[in-house]
Amino acid sequence: MAAAGLRRGAQALGPQGPVRQDAWVAFMNPFPLFPLELDRVPPGLILALAQEGVPACPRGERPEGRFVLFDGRKGPQRPLAAWQVPLDIEPIRRGFQADPFDALLDEQVVEASWEVTGLHLSERIARTDRRRMRRRIMDRLREQIEQAGGIWINIAPYPFPYRSAVNLRIDHDCYQQEDFRSLMAAVEDRRDATSHHLSGMACEQCPDILRRMHGFDVGVRGYRPHIYRSEQENYENLARGMELLHHGGLTPSGASAPGGHFTRAWAGAVERLALGHSSEIRMSYDDWPFFPPGSSVLQIPAHPVSLRLFLANVTGEGVRRAAAAQQAVHAAVDYFRQSARAKYHSGEPVFFSGCSAGCLGRYPQVVRAVFDTADSFAAVWPTTLAGFADWWRARAMIRLKVETQGDQFAILADGVTRRWPVAIEYWRGARVARIPLAGKTTRFSPGAVAYENRTRRPTVQPMRIDGPHGLRHHMRRLLETQPAGTPEETNDNTLRRWVARTLRSLGA
Repeated sequence: MAAAGLRRGAQALGPQGPVRQDAWVAFMNPFPLFPLELDRVPPGLILALAQEGVPACPRGERPEGRFVLFDGRKGPQRPLAAWQVPLDIEPIRRGFQADPFDALLDEQVVEASWEVTGLHLSERIARTDRRRMRRRIMDRLREQIEQAGGIWINIAPYPFPYRSAVNLRIDHDCYQQEDFRSLMAAVEDRRDATSHHLSGMACEQCPDILRRMHGFDVGVRGYRPHIYRSEQENYENLARGMELLHHGGLTPSGASAPGGHFTRAWAGAVERLALGHSSEIRMSYDDWPFFPPGSSVLQIPAHPVSLRLFLANVTGEGVRRAAAAQQAVHAAVDYFRQSARAKYHSGEPVFFSGCSAGCLGRYPQVVRAVFDTADSFAAVWPTTLAGFADWWRARAMIRLKVETQGDQFAILADGVTRRWPVAIEYWRGARVARIPLAGKTTRFSPGAVAYENRTRRPTVQPMRIDGPHGLRHHMRRLLETQPAGTPEETNDNTLRRWVARTLRSLGA
């Protein structure tokens, strides 16, 4: 009688009619639904599963989960236990122009553009939109598992009961007194949701920066806000910047490369200095954190559009220039408000960034608009990058096993600490139930939990810029590729410095 009632309840859960019978099969099969066992699968899939928080483990001698993922390109599946189900991931690749698992490891960049209320924004960002690629892969894998009689569960990306997080990273590459003062007035009460990344040169220009940063989450950009070609040069530059911060009584928790660059030479230097996280839009943007293969430095992606891109449209002189700047700022405020709402309702992190001098400090209304919008959300977590990195590392240590026990699912958890309240997400179509973990074992019935819609609201997507490029583009590329001197170099008569000065005179 109880089983029949559960079956009827399960059939009523679907967002668009009855649930498929495979949900009933999952209830009746006693073998663990999770973790997924991984047998010679691509590194890109392992990275995606870790980001999603889907319970998975390498295949070992002792069977642990019902579903075994394998890559048909690497030969036939090895023998399984009688109760295990093999799932070949090869069909996931169909329809992609290139291998999607390789794309998740792509470290190339591309020139991209956005059109926002008639303004043209352009920036060099990661070539692959990892978030969209991961979603497509996970949707196909989820369909495979559900068709084979499984369910879809993952560890929630935020501590319970939050459904999103907000952070503004502010980069201080140089110092302008009035801009700095107005910015600090705007964020004085936002210490829980801002992270300040400092260059040593800016701190030398005004030692007061170091005093004002006490109590804030602080990161380092190097002594000079510049990225070098060799790991040793980046190491020396970062170490010199960190030394200045330490003398000022500050301990940086992470780093961010100037210009959003990501190179292995930069990542290696960050790792050698034991900085736990970094953030570069040329590695990833608008995505959940991840560890690049071979690195212990956590990448925390941010949104690639900043106020600086809006202000790059400002032209003219005097009154005309001031009016154009106000128009660009109004457009930026509207854009960030809309983007924050879309991210929150999609369950994505609301992580923005921008520079202090000439941008956020000069127009602090943009900062206030971001936080005023975030304050209107019911379940957003204000966090620093250091706090989010701590949470993400703790999340990565959690191990789950999902079993069926009578008419319920049982979540057996290991690695959960008292510091972080953890929840799992149980999915049905576009509807999701967030269920807090209660100790070592948490049981729930799908018919007795509350669901919410998790829509993927559209946001402005970058478009790749193809075709010929103008003078500014080629000069930017020259600036990026021109070999740099050592961090101790002070000679201004270099091609690099000439290009930088010329770009500034062009407003680029």
